[in-house]
Amino acid sequence: MWGTLQNINRLGCYVQTPSPLSVGTTVFVAMTVEGRTIVVRGKVVGSNNGRGVRTKFFAETESEIKNLREMLSYVEASENQYQQQNSYLAQLSRLQK
Repeated sequence: MWGTLQNINRLGCYVQTPSPLSVGTTVFVAMTVEGRTIVVRGKVVGSNNGRGVRTKFFAETESEIKNLREMLSYVEASENQYQQQNSYLAQLSRLQK
């Protein structure tokens, strides 16, 4: 099932889904970064009336931990880049040019 990642941190994420998933369901959150797909395993810990699920990550092996770190690093770098480009000061600077 496809979903839209809406929030992510080191513990888990929220994914908007077209249909509900039961609490306890094992899921795999995948993100494609620079042509490479990073997959992290998790479990559904909460559901929002078929609109989305709260997922807790389970990174137990070295490879899962590496994937989670890489995914979070990419998200953080993307957020920082967005903030630099779209912050109030960045917008003001563009207006003054």
